[in-house]
Amino acid sequence: MSKNLVSGSLTTLPRLHSPPSAPQVKSIYNEIRQLRLFGVADQKSSKSKVNLKTSYGPTAGSFFADSFTPKGLKRYRWSNLPSDLENELQDLLGNGGYEKAKIQDVCMNRENGWVVVSKDGQRYSCGGNLPHDLVAALSVAKESKIRIDRIFLNHQHPTEYLLLMGNGEVYARLHEDFREPLERLVREWVAGNKLSKNHRFNFLPSCHCSRDQQAERNAAYYNARGIFHLKLGNDLLAYQYLKAAHELHGSNVFVRRNYALALLEHQRILQDPILQRVLLGEPNSSAGSNAAFRLDYLSMNTTIAPLRARLSQGQIIDFGNSQEEWSYRDGNWAAKQEIKLRLSNGQIGIELQGQHHAAPLGTPSSPAEIA
Repeated sequence: MSKNLVSGSLTTLPRLHSPPSAPQVKSIYNEIRQLRLFGVADQKSSKSKVNLKTSYGPTAGSFFADSFTPKGLKRYRWSNLPSDLENELQDLLGNGGYEKAKIQDVCMNRENGWVVVSKDGQRYSCGGNLPHDLVAALSVAKESKIRIDRIFLNHQHPTEYLLLMGNGEVYARLHEDFREPLERLVREWVAGNKLSKNHRFNFLPSCHCSRDQQAERNAAYYNARGIFHLKLGNDLLAYQYLKAAHELHGSNVFVRRNYALALLEHQRILQDPILQRVLLGEPNSSAGSNAAFRLDYLSMNTTIAPLRARLSQGQIIDFGNSQEEWSYRDGNWAAKQEIKLRLSNGQIGIELQGQHHAAPLGTPSSPAEIA
């Protein structure tokens, strides 16, 4: 294992109790316009696959990114950050720019709490709404002049974090089910850095919720992700996310409805001929690459059929806020803003009220797309 516990190591910890069908999206660069443009510039500069050190905030389009590779831009880019965090970054950059700022980590939580680490972990500052135990640990470390090796905040949660100190002390507040896998991972980090002498593993549970409760929370997340992609015209991702939500919490009426809409939209794009014939009364077939999708569609046909009838009569389906950039705050089951689904040539199409996406972000037709 490498000397530093990198962010990728932590993100290999799975979303707790989610189905294997949940899509694994490597990045969301293409879902945030400013980040996508920065990624394109990095790709052109390095002449290789985009490689940004990126952290996200809770609001739509909120991020901090570092083009850090030897052939990269050697530049930071951010958008929609809390004002006090932006002031801190400006102060760091005002004293010599990228080379002297040496920003190592910028992380945010759901309540606009933030931590900035620079100068190889020797300098760090924090602000906003952070858990008291994290602030206390940072204060003690600063007084003792202990550097920070890495820090992570969960931008979807108000209190979850992981703090790795340069002397081997570890502070974490995560779901109880992460305790054992995280402790195993931390032991590897401690051994690799020869920090066993001062190592302490300080773990606080952020949630004692049951597996069923966690499954419902994950379903809300996948539901929000699916609707986001459905609104942007990414029918395959919408189908995958909403299938995962349905597997976790299929009894929820919003999940069932949204999954049915995703199946309708995916078939509108896919135009699977076997499914079209099956819907006219012919027997199903396991042939072809779309066999699994056909089974999913047919298993939901009792929900799809009346929904299709409603849509054909011009009724409106409510999806929530229309936006072009992903936000972790859009996890509500019920929705507020109207989005109309139209029936055209016998197929369902999606039409956002007041907005049209001829070339939505994250689709192959978008200009300057990240490979």
